[in-house]
Amino acid sequence: MLCIAPDAESLSALRRASVGAEWELVPGASSIEEALRILEERHPHVVVAQGPPVGLIEAIRARVPYIRIVVVGERAEGADATVGSLEEVRDAIMGRSPAGGPSPG
Repeated sequence: MLCIAPDAESLSALRRASVGAEWELVPGASSIEEALRILEERHPHVVVAQGPPVGLIEAIRARVPYIRIVVVGERAEGADATVGSLEEVRDAIMGRSPAGGPSPG
């Protein structure tokens, strides 16, 4: 899994929220260029992006159309799931709805 956030502090928090026994975290990214480089080198199956920069999702879909994309923050066109908080990230990664909440998507 690849985590993408705008700065080092946000990236660290996003990576902590995304840790799971079922998957491996690859190095995180804070720019579109860095994210695309990691996608090509490491081939993750999931991207978790916090406040993704304009054009990120489109760039990822153009290269890896089948990848699962989870966005933390406002709903983003092309994302598979959108969550409002870091506490909901793990469930969204797995395609599960948060406890007592609607289905991610």
